[in-house]
Amino acid sequence: MKLRYSISWLTLASILMYSLFVFIIQTAFISPAFDRIEDESARRDLERTLNSLKIEQEHISLTARDYGQWDDTVSFVRTLNRDYINSNMLPETFKNTGLDFFAIYNDKGTACYSSRINKKGFIVPWKGLERDTLLKRLLNHGSGLNNINGIIHTEMGYCIVASSPVLKSDGTGPSAGSFITGKIIDGDMTIKLRSISGVPAIFGEEHIQGKIVNAASGLNLNNIIIEREKGNICAKTVIETVDGIKPYSVKSITDISATTAGRRIIYSFLITGLIFGAGFSFFSGFFLQKMVSRPINSLAETARFINLTADSAAVPAELINRKDEIGSLAASFNIMHQRLRTSHKEISKINETLEEKVNERTAELVRANDNLMFMARVMESTSEGVVITDLNANMLKVNESFCRMSGYEQDELLGRNPGIMKSDRQDTAFYEDMWERLTSTGQWSGEIWDRRKNGDIYPKWLTINTIYDENGRPVNYVGICADITRIKKAEEQVHRLAYFDPLTGLPNRTLFHDRLSQAMGRSNRYRHRIGLLYLDLERI
Repeated sequence: MKLRYSISWLTLASILMYSLFVFIIQTAFISPAFDRIEDESARRDLERTLNSLKIEQEHISLTARDYGQWDDTVSFVRTLNRDYINSNMLPETFKNTGLDFFAIYNDKGTACYSSRINKKGFIVPWKGLERDTLLKRLLNHGSGLNNINGIIHTEMGYCIVASSPVLKSDGTGPSAGSFITGKIIDGDMTIKLRSISGVPAIFGEEHIQGKIVNAASGLNLNNIIIEREKGNICAKTVIETVDGIKPYSVKSITDISATTAGRRIIYSFLITGLIFGAGFSFFSGFFLQKMVSRPINSLAETARFINLTADSAAVPAELINRKDEIGSLAASFNIMHQRLRTSHKEISKINETLEEKVNERTAELVRANDNLMFMARVMESTSEGVVITDLNANMLKVNESFCRMSGYEQDELLGRNPGIMKSDRQDTAFYEDMWERLTSTGQWSGEIWDRRKNGDIYPKWLTINTIYDENGRPVNYVGICADITRIKKAEEQVHRLAYFDPLTGLPNRTLFHDRLSQAMGRSNRYRHRIGLLYLDLERI
């Protein structure tokens, strides 16, 4: 096929390929990408809405725990002394805590106090938990009076409720009953939740139109549906109430006008690019036909007359002396030929010294191998445990001391992660901090507890360093460890001698002062008295 026809077909194919490319980009990438962005935005808005409910739930739970774990509350449940109600259950209490009702039950499930504040600011009796045997349903559903934490449906509507066992101020039991408090999700509460989340939301729908969604346990973002409604995208979910009778629904409304405008702008750019690309391809084809195809065709006709001799040592002079493009091309070939001859001579000289350089390199490799063998002997003869790993912490080399310390054979350790020896004495945060310091500073050292193959847990002092290549990139980690069981036992003996009498084994004066300081601290914190009994045992 002649070049001018190839250019025409190439121009047409370019236009068609660009059109197909635009269609694929729009269908497979741009539109799904915007859909994902809108869906994620709706999910985030719904999550912020649920977080606003969680914030209120945490506030109510803290209030229930503060009142429930109080000596005065325990005393009221046992004696029904009205001074507790007159001093603590005042309109100011409801206003300061922002709650709508309080209820106190004894350990038999009998209400000792149950009141709420009305719209006028007066405290009125409230039997919300007894209504329609709601209290019985809570017990049957497994919530229990000491474990209410969520949303329930009462005669006043949906409420956020939390309870706490009635315990002493120091948190000790047994439980004398349950302290329950909560807040009604009314119009004012809905406005507050929207203000906290910053998301337009609808609370309390009893069902969701269009699709059925299973209720999620607690205030968790589990089962949701996403729908588009009149320029908005809505994320909806249903929350299971504490009593399990009437679920509570939440719907967030997300404005997608910005992404819609973005879609239109990108579509406009693609269409504009398609038109421009088609025009550019057409004029490029026309230009190539005139400026490239025809001159090359002329050169091809001229090239038929070029006849190089069998001797490739030089380009024929008649070709070099031509004054057209063929002459320039022949001159270029001649220059390239001279450079090749020069390069050939240089390569011959290099070949003469290649064997000498190979011998020198071989000697260097032998010396390097001797050094490696020496380092291997040093590693095997040291009393400390040595382990070398890759960057993924997979063990590549361990010495005999490390095997004796861990109880494993070399074949059982190579290729595995040191986590097989983890004793669980340190938590995940300890290991995260260790790796963060190792990757940021290149080294870490400290005390760590490991487990031997036979199950024994022992302490050891571990030092980890990073090995870098000649470019400064980390390639391996090397760890050196020593068993410090004897040191730990010595520390325990020192602690024993510091706080206990060596003759009788009883706590000494230092330990007495420490415990007395702790008791006085608790007394100041919880505002109660402590007693100190002093006995002189000298004459007994």
